[in-house]
Amino acid sequence: MQLSITDLIAIVATLQLFIFSFFLLTLKKGNRINQLLLSAFLFSNAMYLIGYLLFAFSEYILPSGAHFFFIGTSFGFLFGPLLFLYTRSLTGNNFRLKKTDLLHIIPFLIYNALYAVYYHFEPISVKIEMLQKGAILPYSIGFRVNLAMNVQILIYMAATLFLLLSYSKRIKSLYSMVHHLELGWLELVLYAFLFMWLIDFTHFLLRNISGISTELSGYLTFISITINFVFANLVIYKGLKQPFQFFGIEKDLPKTKTDQVVSEEESNFHLKKLLDYMAEEKPYLTSTLTLKELSEHLEINPRILSRIINERRNQNFYDFINSYRIDDAKMILSNPAKRKMTVLEVLYGVGFNSKSVFNTTFKKYTGVTPTEYRKKYLPYHTHRAVQKSA
Repeated sequence: MQLSITDLIAIVATLQLFIFSFFLLTLKKGNRINQLLLSAFLFSNAMYLIGYLLFAFSEYILPSGAHFFFIGTSFGFLFGPLLFLYTRSLTGNNFRLKKTDLLHIIPFLIYNALYAVYYHFEPISVKIEMLQKGAILPYSIGFRVNLAMNVQILIYMAATLFLLLSYSKRIKSLYSMVHHLELGWLELVLYAFLFMWLIDFTHFLLRNISGISTELSGYLTFISITINFVFANLVIYKGLKQPFQFFGIEKDLPKTKTDQVVSEEESNFHLKKLLDYMAEEKPYLTSTLTLKELSEHLEINPRILSRIINERRNQNFYDFINSYRIDDAKMILSNPAKRKMTVLEVLYGVGFNSKSVFNTTFKKYTGVTPTEYRKKYLPYHTHRAVQKSA
């Protein structure tokens, strides 16, 4: 039996997904719902790849393996719902599965019911004949079922992306440091799945509408399987490196919208109180500062405070606090008396706790990196410092 590169990648990815999905079930700590949903998502991907491998090795596993065809393929209807529910469990407060969430598996059940009627209940001899002819469902039904799977995946991916974008916006309205709460890795997974969906959907359309060569079909399959392989490795890597973020973040994300009417006079009063407090007390020097903590110091309702920052300063809480930190950093970096301070000392001194976040934020506000900014304003002193250290 000769294995192609695509088959080899599919086998390795399947094993990785199975192992990690079962590993999640053994964990005793963390959010159990997070772990179960992620385990189910990984298991579904592994089962879908099993469906591909059954067809790839059909000549070696028939007739005894005929009973297992199309079972794995049905798990394609669970990709979207499980990723969506997993994302909801990470981005929402006190997430719990409800009975209504069972509605998400209806397409999966319909798919299996159709194949039970047209295929699984048939005797083995009929199954083999159907597989050899490549005709299982009537064409019109088969086309609609596969089209429905592709459309369903796209809808769930769009809904999941909306959840992630809303979550990102929300945490920046409440926290001054968000890198430990961000779900960038999940966005990467989502975009990878969207790309894989585009490949699979293109493959589906070409195969059913205009026809496709064996070579092109194999190439598209290779790309799709490879994306699944990369995804499996990304999930395992993130799970081992940042389990606290991967399996559920302990957080309190209250709603920031308010219907309470605030007069212009009251808004001006609160704004002055806020700006005076920022200038005098410098609360932004605390890296873990939150909207709730600042509102308690100012004795202002956090929802009203958030609204004032949004409307009067045209910023969210995250940008508002970091603008002060960057202003302080600029003064330090351009001060000859503080030229011996390292960039690391500067970023910790002004309230940041991540070098990458500091560099990114600093460049966003100034257009240059902290080091470039210092060289711009202290060229002579920087040159002398380099000479002394040489």
